[in-house]
Amino acid sequence: MFPDITKLIVKIKIPNGQATGMLISLPDNTEEDLVITVFHLFDGFSGDMNNIGLEAWSGRTDLFTITRLLYERSSRDQYDIAFIFVKKLTWLQPDDNMVIPNGDGNLLYSEVLFAGYPKAIEALDLPFLPLEGKIQGYNDEKKSKWMVKLSEPSEPDTYLYEAIVGMSGCPMYTHRNGRFYFLGMQKNVPSQEKSYYITNVLTYDWCIRAAFELYGIKLPWQNEDLDASYIKNRRLFKEYQGKAKQQAGTYYLDSLNDQLFPKMVNDKGETFGAEGEASLLTYLRNSWVGSVSLCKSLLITGEGGTGKTVSLLSTCDYVLEQNIFAAYIPMVSLETGTNAPIKNYLVEYIWQGDQEQADLFFRIGQQHSRDGKPSLLLFLDGMNELPEDSKKMVVQEIDQWTKKSGVQLIVTSRTNFKYHYGWLSQLEHLRLESLDQRQISNYLISLGLEIPSENKTLMNLLEIPMLLTLYANTEAQYNQFKSTVGLFWYHDRVNTGALIWNYFQCQFGKVMSIKFDGPEILAYLYALEFVTPFIGFRFEAESLYLIDEDRFYALINEANTYYQALWCGGIPSRISSLARQYSCMSKPWEDPQRQYRILIQELHLFHLRADNKVSFMHQQFRDFFSAVHYIELLRNDSEFTQFARRPIDYYVLNFLTDLLEEAIVQRAWGFMGGSHEFLQTIRFLMRSRSIVVFVGNMKLSIFQTFPLIIWI
Repeated sequence: MFPDITKLIVKIKIPNGQATGMLISLPDNTEEDLVITVFHLFDGFSGDMNNIGLEAWSGRTDLFTITRLLYERSSRDQYDIAFIFVKKLTWLQPDDNMVIPNGDGNLLYSEVLFAGYPKAIEALDLPFLPLEGKIQGYNDEKKSKWMVKLSEPSEPDTYLYEAIVGMSGCPMYTHRNGRFYFLGMQKNVPSQEKSYYITNVLTYDWCIRAAFELYGIKLPWQNEDLDASYIKNRRLFKEYQGKAKQQAGTYYLDSLNDQLFPKMVNDKGETFGAEGEASLLTYLRNSWVGSVSLCKSLLITGEGGTGKTVSLLSTCDYVLEQNIFAAYIPMVSLETGTNAPIKNYLVEYIWQGDQEQADLFFRIGQQHSRDGKPSLLLFLDGMNELPEDSKKMVVQEIDQWTKKSGVQLIVTSRTNFKYHYGWLSQLEHLRLESLDQRQISNYLISLGLEIPSENKTLMNLLEIPMLLTLYANTEAQYNQFKSTVGLFWYHDRVNTGALIWNYFQCQFGKVMSIKFDGPEILAYLYALEFVTPFIGFRFEAESLYLIDEDRFYALINEANTYYQALWCGGIPSRISSLARQYSCMSKPWEDPQRQYRILIQELHLFHLRADNKVSFMHQQFRDFFSAVHYIELLRNDSEFTQFARRPIDYYVLNFLTDLLEEAIVQRAWGFMGGSHEFLQTIRFLMRSRSIVVFVGNMKLSIFQTFPLIIWI
């Protein structure tokens, strides 16, 4: 039977207090097993063993019959170790015992866990309270104690400092591939230091020595090497995860709120999800119970803004906390011009190009852990963001990874591609559902906002987590900015494009409320409504999601050159009107460095990553601003013919029809000799279920779409 940490933890209760103990199966003792703890619990104890209570998981008190108690009462308080012997437990086997690792030098600065029963939390749902920490070194010359810095709790005064009382005697441990390694035993309640907590832990080798010197007991555990490379790799994967979250613009945009995780449904119609956590996490946790064969690789689909990226990042956090190697990989960052781009990405970003260390990990790190969990999870985000000509090669590598022992892949995409390339039929497909009405209502109520329950169209839009977040942000500020001169609102439209536009007008309004300088306000308007759409247009036209920072700055200059030429006969009324209202005649296009700062550092429309790459905060924003630029083209007859023959992305076309004004549509289609209802008709047909599958990944020009209408 494989060890279960909850099975090994015991609560010890006596009249004057409680502590935690750890069960040990004694293979050479046919009559007894052992609970090890600290003896200071028994100070003042009468010696009556009838007053000792042992409680196991789920509150079980009927499992133990105490036979004897050994604890040292002498002045040698450094020997703070006690033994409670119990009648032989048929359900506890020697294989359940934790292993003691050989040599402790490589454990310094490694991450560890504690498990015990806190005294102050009576209604705890879990059978034990896990705490995380990191070994900092020894705190005495005899090397009898570890010094451990516990991870900072969310509510330090109540959650840890008080609640941990009663956890003396709990084990400090780590585990690799499901194997538990006992490192030491907590002696005392931690002391507070700068919002962190330092606790002393009796080291395992000290416990062995003390047990033999005091009681002549030889603890039965066998040593096993816990290699330094494993500990180093754990640190590297966690460090990378921290950087991955910093570089994920979506993670910044979607503030992680446990009310906004949608459920998932598989192709059989089975639904997965739990309150307050990502449905992917719920699915994985359930699938890991039992057979190893259930660790199937997954394809998760969902429209933009449904929370794919946030779900992957939050689930990756959890998986790493379980001491499983895991890495979040934005697929747009893959170097698809090389062989094995996924493996190459891991080598570059986890091991900083150290191929030898990476190969060593791949050789020894691809075996399933013995508790049914994988040893490596790869979260591959955004298959739809890869260039079309490189998808087949990446799919082939994904197929190879899914066949490796101990590896589980989670791939996300806007569309279900698993049968498109002749591979990956082995992936289980799951689709992110919309938020339900209860989640929407609870979220808005928590922010003190009204629920627009009468507006069914709006409520349907708010089923998308990102749109709900943007809507809530806008509603919280709208009354403050609704009368601000210079802002333009879509009051009469309820669609995705209008929600995003109004959100950015609020961001502009915040700038106007603190910057009373006319040229500054003009610079923000120009950056938001002209430069960003131009860059979005170039991103979409060239199928870009990520570019070098130098190229980004060059695009700002190209935008400035483009608009200066376009406006040689006069600047648009949107700018000239604002210039008059704020009495300024500045030309914001003459200062590209200022535009750069506004776009990245102030309005945060773009995200500058640590690798000096720039992306939109979300793909939805790329498509949205591309549509805004198309509308600007529609206003200019000289640009229209070129525009009409340009392929337009399906999602951009949706935004285009969200934002187009009737007069512009009528004039533009009249210019082409057609009906002004054309774009509305196209949008309706493309959003119907019968055609979305067909055109979802296509780019169509306006001239190309008319035959499509006839065909339908």
